[in-house]
Amino acid sequence: MEFDLNPEQQLLKESVRRVLEKEFPKAYAREMDEKGEFPFKLWHRMAELGWTALPIPKEYGGAGGTILDMTILVEELSRWITAGALLYMETLSFGAFSIICHGNEEQKKFFLPAIAKGEIIFALGLTEPSGGSDALSLSSTATPDGDEFVLNGEKIYITMAHVADYMIVVARTEKKVQKRSQGI
Repeated sequence: MEFDLNPEQQLLKESVRRVLEKEFPKAYAREMDEKGEFPFKLWHRMAELGWTALPIPKEYGGAGGTILDMTILVEELSRWITAGALLYMETLSFGAFSIICHGNEEQKKFFLPAIAKGEIIFALGLTEPSGGSDALSLSSTATPDGDEFVLNGEKIYITMAHVADYMIVVARTEKKVQKRSQGI
């Protein structure tokens, strides 16, 4: 099995590292932390460079990259500014991939091009007061109501909730299941 990066992936890694070293030095991360500010400048730059489009299918305005491409980018972001990596993961992994895997065509056409352009930010609503971040202990419910769902429950400690445009909310859709991992 081959574990080396191909030439395009190596170029991606080097390019991301160069941009971060030059435009977002470690002092930037410290400043954002000290001020309690969100790294919007970094998010907008990621969009300009096409990083937010990387894992999104081409038919929705993305670059059609792979999970490995995204992993390379996140690894480099993590080396420089953890908040940037977290922002990327929340929006691309939880937002975009949830929509790619489970969204209908209308949702894909609406959300994916906007994510690719860096126009929207997602958060993940998982953590609850009674069960923490254990998805199997969810008490929040999503009950079908026509073409929509009615959400009931509480969420706490939602990373990026204060800046997110949308949130993927994790809830139980079925109460009577054989395994706790079903009906989420």
